[in-house]
Amino acid sequence: MPERIQPVEVVAWEVRQQQLATLQEWSVDGRVAFRSGLDGGQSGFSWQHTAQSQRFDLTGILGAGSFSLKSGLSGVELTTGDGEIYRGEDPERLLFEISGWRFPVKEASYWVRGLPDPQFSALPMVLDKKNRLQLMAQSGWSVEIIRYQYVGELELPALVAMERGDVRVKLRLTNWKIG
Repeated sequence: MPERIQPVEVVAWEVRQQQLATLQEWSVDGRVAFRSGLDGGQSGFSWQHTAQSQRFDLTGILGAGSFSLKSGLSGVELTTGDGEIYRGEDPERLLFEISGWRFPVKEASYWVRGLPDPQFSALPMVLDKKNRLQLMAQSGWSVEIIRYQYVGELELPALVAMERGDVRVKLRLTNWKIG
């Protein structure tokens, strides 16, 4: 059974959350491993995020080529490696409809920063000894931040595992850029 969070730890966690929540402009590259039932694969990715929009690019996912998923104030657009363009309102739904790949794009933009998405409950939630997010359940996903890395003064996730039913996703975050 995980240890209960103590009052001093709550304050440290709240300070950490505030610091990470101000991080609105970032990009990260890495690798993703994906498994759903008997299907699986690996891919490279590049993710750029601003306060108003984000872009998530994947190459070679499950042998299906590449795609770019953009979301912003005007909605969501997915462009395949063949140049086909699809539009929608929900990035996770559009991604699944076109690629068959389940990935919580909106929520994961918080998770890769070591934060729960503030729009949804994140219980239970476990912090590590340095008051960093280690485990949580959110939006039907079980999320574990396996390893952190320093990016300047910040400690940001280096390896994140997500699971929902028979879907498993691991993100290896290798090249953070802040600002």
